Amino acid sequence: ADRLIYQSIHQERDSLSHYILFGKAAMLTTDPDFRIPQGLSSDEAALLAKMQEQFAPYKKWLSSEKNRLVTSNIRANMEVYAQFQLYPYINKRKELTTEDKALMRRLGQVAITENPLAYVKLSLSYLAELWSVQALPFSLSTTDTKLPDFGNASLNSVLPHVAHTNSALDPTAKTTTNRFALIVFPAFAALGLISFCLLFVFIYISSKKLFWHKQELIPTEMMVTSLLIIGWSNLIFIAFVNIPTPRYLMPHFPSFVLAALLTMQSL
Repeated sequence: ADRLIYQSIHQERDSLSHYILFGKAAMLTTDPDFRIPQGLSSDEAALLAKMQEQFAPYKKWLSSEKNRLVTSNIRANMEVYAQFQLYPYINKRKELTTEDKALMRRLGQVAITENPLAYVKLSLSYLAELWSVQALPFSLSTTDTKLPDFGNASLNSVLPHVAHTNSALDPTAKTTTNRFALIVFPAFAALGLISFCLLFVFIYISSKKLFWHKQELIPTEMMVTSLLIIGWSNLIFIAFVNIPTPRYLMPHFPSFVLAALLTMQSL
């Protein structure tokens, strides 16, 4: 219904695939093993070169910064920047033509095709980072790590302490919210690890009972297995096609909590 109403007003809903694929291409260029795709057109090669030039300060910092909690948070911000701001910044115009979108989409596709292992590695790291809620203020509070200065106003604009003029959202500010990170981050990380382990445990138990012993699952086993499979399947999909932000985890968070509680109750 929503699609029909939208189309009746705006004709065809604009796809976001060019933004997503272009953002993935930008992040893949920062991988140390990135391979330049073969057979690029002159426009694609020129765009890739400008992308690499723009991201060079970030790539240099990424190779030297060892605190993965910090680099993962900045990386998510960088991908959003690449999705929506990089192409207009390179081409000095805000409006995207049909040709622009096709170029962005094509560059993303060939970058992923040429670098499948780097893409899988990036996506799996995003899967873990979905559970890194409040990881940046936690890390800044417990280590002497400092946020970078890329020497580039456009890149610096995506850094959390620059993007958030409100101190309540600034991870470097000494606020009550950031102090809660000392509890929030370990709690979410622990739940993520526990639910991931439970996923394999219950898949094994369910498979063994259903296919080896030809037994029916008890309601608790069926419920927990379903909750975990559905929840983790959605997170895996998000990790491969989008960025790791808490708002994508939160719709599934109650399912993981319920699965953990049901497991504890059945012990």
